[in-house]
Amino acid sequence: VSNRKQPGLIVSVSAMAPWKGSDVLVEALAILHRQGCRARLRLVGPWPDRQYEAMVRHKISVLGLEESVTITGKVSKEELHRHYAEASVYCLMSRCESFGIPAIEAQAFGTPVVGSSVCAMPEICGEGGLFGPPRDPIRTAGLLGHLLDDKEAWRTRSELARINAARYRWETCSLPLLKMFSLSS
Repeated sequence: VSNRKQPGLIVSVSAMAPWKGSDVLVEALAILHRQGCRARLRLVGPWPDRQYEAMVRHKISVLGLEESVTITGKVSKEELHRHYAEASVYCLMSRCESFGIPAIEAQAFGTPVVGSSVCAMPEICGEGGLFGPPRDPIRTAGLLGHLLDDKEAWRTRSELARINAARYRWETCSLPLLKMFSLSS
């Protein structure tokens, strides 16, 4: 997968359930557009709640964002990696997130994270992300705009994202366990 970032591309990867905050992210995108930032959004993943999907699609239409938002549905692993690699920013404003595997996957591609401050994402993503209230599209737009507009801030968070993601590599996480088990036998 090439790591060719597309300027202004925001990617959100998840099972797009109502608590994942896709509607907030769409509102934040509309705010960015009103501020002159022509960002684009890709929502990647299945929609387990058809009513929520219909509501988000309606919001996209009402806000005039049809040309700026792509909804992919579930994708292959190769496509998923391409989305992470192309994104300038990964965003998930979830109100309930146990770990946030997609955020770490995005960071492995050098993609900084904008995420919710009320669940595990700040601890998991560390300095490779910026975090705010999950139901606040104005603050979300501000965090996204900061990373999309400030090249130095983006470069710093991108490098910190890669460093952070390395903490979760299989080899790094499993070696202490393997050592522990080999000592106990």
